[in-house]
Amino acid sequence: MSAPPCWPGSSRIVVDGPDPGRGYCRRWRVAGADERDGLENRCGVTATVGSNPTPSATKPQLNSDEVVLIGSPAPVLREHMSASIGDARGRAGHLDVGDGDRIWWYEIGDPAGTPAVVLHGGPGSGSNPAAASFFDDSVYRVILFDQRQCGHSTPHASDPATDLSSNTTEHLLADLERLRNARKVERWIVYGHSWGALLGVLYAQRHPERVRALVLVGCPIGRRSEIDWLYRGVGMFLPAEFESFQEAVPPEDRGGNLIEAYHRLVNDLDPDVCRAAAAAFHDWEWASVSADADTRPPKSWLDTRFQLARARIVTHFFRHNCWLQDEHVLRNADALAGIPGALVTGRLDLNAPVVGAWELARTWPDANLVIVPDAGHSAGDPGMFRAIRAATDRLADSP
Repeated sequence: MSAPPCWPGSSRIVVDGPDPGRGYCRRWRVAGADERDGLENRCGVTATVGSNPTPSATKPQLNSDEVVLIGSPAPVLREHMSASIGDARGRAGHLDVGDGDRIWWYEIGDPAGTPAVVLHGGPGSGSNPAAASFFDDSVYRVILFDQRQCGHSTPHASDPATDLSSNTTEHLLADLERLRNARKVERWIVYGHSWGALLGVLYAQRHPERVRALVLVGCPIGRRSEIDWLYRGVGMFLPAEFESFQEAVPPEDRGGNLIEAYHRLVNDLDPDVCRAAAAAFHDWEWASVSADADTRPPKSWLDTRFQLARARIVTHFFRHNCWLQDEHVLRNADALAGIPGALVTGRLDLNAPVVGAWELARTWPDANLVIVPDAGHSAGDPGMFRAIRAATDRLADSP
């Protein structure tokens, strides 16, 4: 298998926190030069191209042309650790999408392969290069990007001065078309997980002529009841965690709309109030991600900058119900006719319960619903990698 020319001008990989025993790890991220300071204190294992990983005697010195991956290698990319990564000039960069926003994109795999775009969750979680392991990189050209104001896109929502009014569902759908045109893609396979799955459905309904196939993992369908469930209903399964989630807001807000309460807190004028609320928000979100209660969050999930940006974006979207009317997705399911798809969901998914994917599959005859018995919402749960990879393999030749 040839190495993907995917990492921008990179000559070295730095890996931190290997997680042996898992076939897939969602704990990677690409770090740009602007994050070097924080990463120099977090990287403890180096893997120079052409050698095996060895503990570093000193902190690795990161240059602007290096790529840093946090977590253990996913199966496909692990094979490239000892190979030449190649020159990726022209396969990564920022795209100006208007409103003062620039989104960060990058490509992995065969430049002449079947184009696929990866839509990350959150909203506001940022892209994860480990998602490339869901695709055969000898067949696919995988395009990943950070949606507005998160990851390496600019401006960043962790800055309280960043105005989120230009970050809506409509803006993100328009950005997808800008990215497709900029990368000179006629039609692509759309992959999305969680919020990214919902965004993928909306994009396919808006631009069915641009979609070869859909792969949707842990897919919500845009109902207000799904948001209410996630930020209150799930508490019946996680009572201790939910109590902590409630207690982080003022007493008068605990019985009301917790998204509104957290939205106010993460936009407070006091930075300490913002940071504490963002941390509590992410403690709750992580509690329901995996069917494995012992799964620990990646370091990036605990990063204050990440938490602030994501909490601001999530609460911004969810207080507006993502600017969707209830049943919008199901009412417009006929727009998906003729688009082959896979709906992959964990039987134990608390974040996006199976019923949503099941209802969508009933109105979308070209979709194949796959329910993974022992998995929750996480793509790293048992059986999820195999099911997702089987779906992308099956759909690779979609015209």
